[in-house]
Amino acid sequence: MSTQVCENLLLDPQGLGQCLTYVHPGKHQSRLVFAPTTKVQSLFTAAALHSMCELESTKIRSHSLFNYYSQPSWSLGNYIAAINNKTSCLQVTEEDVNNVLTILKVCRGFYYNRTLSPTCWKMDGYSNCLIPDMCTKYNGVYNVLHYMADVDFLSSEQPENEQLRAAITFLPISVGSHMKTLYEDRLSGSKVISDGITQITAVYFDIKWDLFQDYLKSDAILAVIISFVIVLFMWIYTSSLFITLMTLLSIVFALLLAYYIYIVVFQISFFPFMNFCVVILLLGIGADDAFVFCDIWRQTKHARGQGERQAIVAESLKHGGLTMFVTSFTTAAACYSNIVSPITAVGCFSIYAGTSVLCNFILTVTWLPAVISFHDKYFLHLCCHEKKKYTKYFNKFQYFFSEPSRIFFDKLLPCIVIKLRFLWVVLLTGLAIGAFVVVYFVPQLRFPTSNDFQVFTSSHLLERYTLEYKQQFRFEKAEYKMPIVVIFGVKATDNGDYLNPSDKGSLELDSTFSISEPEAQQWLFDFCQDIKNQTFYKHSYCLFEEFRHFMSSPCSQDLCCGHTEFPYTAELFDQCIKVYIHEISKSFYFDSWSTGLRFDINNISKALLLQFNSIYSYSNAHKPMDDMWSVVNSWVDVKLKTAPKALQSGWFVSHFDFYDVQEGLASGTMIALLLSVGIAFIVMLLTTRNLIISIFAMLTILSSILVTVASLVLMGWELNILESITISVAVGLSIDFTVHYGVAYTVGPDEDRESRVVYSLSRMGSAIMMAAVTTFAAGALMMPSTLLAYTQLGTFLMLVMSFSWLYSTFYFQSLCRILGPQGNCGKIPVPWRLCRHSNCKSNSCCKRDQTLNAINSTSSSPLESHELQPLTTDNTLMESATVSQSKFTMVADDNNQAVIHGNGGSHLVQQFNFIQPNNLSFSEVFLQENTYVTRSVPASSKTPEPVLPNSSPDVPDIWIKRKGL
Repeated sequence: MSTQVCENLLLDPQGLGQCLTYVHPGKHQSRLVFAPTTKVQSLFTAAALHSMCELESTKIRSHSLFNYYSQPSWSLGNYIAAINNKTSCLQVTEEDVNNVLTILKVCRGFYYNRTLSPTCWKMDGYSNCLIPDMCTKYNGVYNVLHYMADVDFLSSEQPENEQLRAAITFLPISVGSHMKTLYEDRLSGSKVISDGITQITAVYFDIKWDLFQDYLKSDAILAVIISFVIVLFMWIYTSSLFITLMTLLSIVFALLLAYYIYIVVFQISFFPFMNFCVVILLLGIGADDAFVFCDIWRQTKHARGQGERQAIVAESLKHGGLTMFVTSFTTAAACYSNIVSPITAVGCFSIYAGTSVLCNFILTVTWLPAVISFHDKYFLHLCCHEKKKYTKYFNKFQYFFSEPSRIFFDKLLPCIVIKLRFLWVVLLTGLAIGAFVVVYFVPQLRFPTSNDFQVFTSSHLLERYTLEYKQQFRFEKAEYKMPIVVIFGVKATDNGDYLNPSDKGSLELDSTFSISEPEAQQWLFDFCQDIKNQTFYKHSYCLFEEFRHFMSSPCSQDLCCGHTEFPYTAELFDQCIKVYIHEISKSFYFDSWSTGLRFDINNISKALLLQFNSIYSYSNAHKPMDDMWSVVNSWVDVKLKTAPKALQSGWFVSHFDFYDVQEGLASGTMIALLLSVGIAFIVMLLTTRNLIISIFAMLTILSSILVTVASLVLMGWELNILESITISVAVGLSIDFTVHYGVAYTVGPDEDRESRVVYSLSRMGSAIMMAAVTTFAAGALMMPSTLLAYTQLGTFLMLVMSFSWLYSTFYFQSLCRILGPQGNCGKIPVPWRLCRHSNCKSNSCCKRDQTLNAINSTSSSPLESHELQPLTTDNTLMESATVSQSKFTMVADDNNQAVIHGNGGSHLVQQFNFIQPNNLSFSEVFLQENTYVTRSVPASSKTPEPVLPNSSPDVPDIWIKRKGL
């Protein structure tokens, strides 16, 4: 209807109804969803109708976009006005509302038994159906019940329910990108639009992906803020703005290098927006690596003093490279494991994320050492020389936090863990068991229930229609019966590029396909007969039954008629089937899903498609579709086994697109999770070389992942694309803390469990806490984003960091304190060290033992080199011995270097010369954190007396001069 015609009609009392009747509302129209506020209970009142009309008029129709649209909206108020011969919804009274409510109650039975249809009303005012005219007037009853009122209003299940809780208004403008201006001008930034009586709670303009591009750019500011916060944390930790900025630059280079490899080397053209989440992920990982390496660099400098810079770099890389490689490799492996997922976006994310993590590791061990070395050579002395005022204040600021931190991690935290170890184990084990119930039983991690991909947060106006209201209206709940399609002649293979959704692949035909032979004709006819006897079958057309009827029809001269014997010869079938298809094509419309033969350009049949109706209705829920697939596919497979060879390659398909996504997410997530856990276990075992520690680590990781996923389930998350990625990546992010603690436990200087737990907590507690806080902060800063992917990633990072730190610090350490290995228990021997120890008589270590008159060896075990051990030693043999009356542990190597372990605290001991038993050289023993370190000098002919440090109550008993020493 033209604008001018509708404007003229609106001047007439019946004009509004006639304008509404010319075009029916439909799914192509833009929509507003109204709901009552707390002040009113139902929308089916005059006051609520006036409110909805005013909101539509002031917020929507006053926009310039409606200058060319005078067609009234299909709204509840307009239909009530039209039925009561009013020209505007603002003229509706309470009496008019009650009158329409009475009509709806009388006529709803005709709607529910499908007697009332949208074709009953005619413009001449007469009904086209055998029902009362008041039920068909302007199609008002049908449109109100079918389109505008929610499903609970006057429903067949609740006939007395007169409370209207949601109503839709259809605008006279179709959905599309042109609605973007209206949304941005009138609705953007609001969760609801309200006047106190009613509110617009959802809209459907089909502009989500148009806005997504804009939000993706505007939310880039969050990455800048996150980078600034991480820079601040790193600056405080490293005490150098130069190192901090260069580390940030290396992360940027890692992302760019990974992108180059992704596009050029791997030649993947599809770059989903999910890949942008890698930026946030890598900021946290890169900062963690920088913390570790800077800490190791400081330890190395402290041990070597102001020695040769090249040696410091080499020593730092030697000890720090292993840990950074382990953490980077496990995280990259967790990312790469998602490549097994059949979902393209998941596969692309896994490749880019894994590659970015590895690139960041490469730059960390190449770029970062050069940066720190350059800083120490030029910037460090410059800053000290100038004695800048801000440096003094910055150091005071550092000290203000460092001293409480030292007390907490050295004293308080170990005490909390050890004293309450049984409580932590029971409490956190119970939490993990409860999480297991939540994830697998009640309420359970569910499959996605909507095939509309969610872009924005759940409270967004454009998302609420799909998430909350779509299934509350009858026109959206129309049932669609799933077809049963069996295809012959085409191979069920996907040869397209898995990582490129635009590449559909090419058709692969079955060269053995033929239905011309009599046995093939008979089998296909029997197939049609047998499927009718199945419970899933619903009456439908069968090609071969109809073709046989066509061939048996009487005639006088035509070749393709009068044949009562079946099957036919191959020549007769090939000729007559084409005649039959040509005849039926005159009266039937065929599309790609229609039953029938498919021919090539030479008019030779190459494929056959048989389609039948089923009793199954389409559903986004997983179980109904899974039931249909299992039942129908099993029956078809059994039938195909009896088919002639030319038809045995047939296969069953239907509209399983969304069901296939659900299955892919389920299987891909589980496989990726198992791969991640398996790789993490192997890496942990190779790193610690202790089976008990590795088992405890896996229990810790699995428990933290279970609790993380359970939290997401309780928050309403479903197993969608981002959730699938986060579950498997959680393994890589969770193992880092446990690896650090596990390695620290195994290389602890003491043999007993409690000392090792204290050692690992005091040595690694602060670094792990800093890494957790940094990544947690990055996640928290993503929460203000409008994009769902960013807020979900932020939520995941906060949860996984919180529970990983909680379980690694309290659960893992408590297990180690209760059942952890002591001495060499659970240690996996290394073959070459076994060989060396088995030939002890010829080993130089054994010869050295024979010369130590004052030392009686009691045990030995190999120690691996690691950044947690003293950075000045290369230890190969540990021995426990007694000198005079003082118990201590000595670690010696082939270069006459030694480390003496005692029970000292973190106080400083002056350097001095220690007694040299026989010809073994010792000198310059000093306390480096909890380890006494010596450097060797040539043995003198005269054994010197020890030079004791300044007397202090903090000096361990091992250094007190005793009688007879």
